[in-house]
Amino acid sequence: MEVKLKELNMIMEGTDALYHEAARRLGLSDAQMCILYILFERGEGYAQKDFCSLTGIGKTTINTAVKNMEKDGYLIFKAINGRSTGVYLTDKGRELMNNTVARLIEIENQIFDSWTEEERQLIIKLNRDFMNKLDFLVKKL
Repeated sequence: MEVKLKELNMIMEGTDALYHEAARRLGLSDAQMCILYILFERGEGYAQKDFCSLTGIGKTTINTAVKNMEKDGYLIFKAINGRSTGVYLTDKGRELMNNTVARLIEIENQIFDSWTEEERQLIIKLNRDFMNKLDFLVKKL
């Protein structure tokens, strides 16, 4: 069977490797980077299981990262809707996020701003379409 997405797969793998390199250079694990990114982008109060479903990273890896970040004083847990607990940043955690993830998002924004409005809309449209179709077909496996 021919791999029709070989070039796209190589680009996606290369992009993943660059995010790993960014995390390493910023002194974070990949899971810590993802957790901080979600908190920066979406706000606080997510349960640990939410990080797993949003990132595709395994439960054990996320739990270890969250526990280490709590131990280091970056995160705390607060009760949300009864039995669940949400993850929240401490002041130290906000400082870490601003010194790491915010810098990476600045880089992403620079790249996005270098494209025309038409290019921005096209990359979003095609990536959303690919994700939605992949989601639909994976559920049939």
